[in-house]
Amino acid sequence: APAAKMSADEKKAAQKAKKEKAAADKKMKQEQAAADKKAKRAYRNGEYARAIKFFRRASEDGNIVADWYLGHMYRMGRGVRRDDAMAYSYYGRVADLYEPDEADQNRLRITVDAMVRIADYQRTGVSSAGIKKNSGAAARTYLKVATAYGHPAAQYALGVMNIRGDGVKANPQQGLKWLIAAARKRYAPAE
Repeated sequence: APAAKMSADEKKAAQKAKKEKAAADKKMKQEQAAADKKAKRAYRNGEYARAIKFFRRASEDGNIVADWYLGHMYRMGRGVRRDDAMAYSYYGRVADLYEPDEADQNRLRITVDAMVRIADYQRTGVSSAGIKKNSGAAARTYLKVATAYGHPAAQYALGVMNIRGDGVKANPQQGLKWLIAAARKRYAPAE
């Protein structure tokens, strides 16, 4: 059946509703940005308990920057008891949203970093957190990130893995090339 035509009043009501929704969306984004600033400021000031409260709220709203911070806080034990399973979970949520053509450079940076953190956990495994060692998967992720983005931690990890033959066929020459590439980026463990 053909759609019924809208009356002039119905069109006005629809336009009004659309404007109200846009205004509400804009207000919500502004509130989220303000909360993000508060969370980041608290984090920088070492007020981790306050920061985690803001980040958890933002995470519940699907904010991947908050998820990355929460992963970092759980991995480092900042404001919370160190918990590799929680860190892995938060980093996984961020890494799952990886989009190679991402226009937002900050979002791309944190998704790539989260991928490296996931690979770090896969490379070593953390039995207490239920994370099984999977050096092959870690090597594939490091290779993707090192070649596409020149991430120095991924280059370093590839260098070590190539020298040891961990997850890849041992290739000390290739390993040395990766370590040199990481050192050129001033990555401290490679220097």
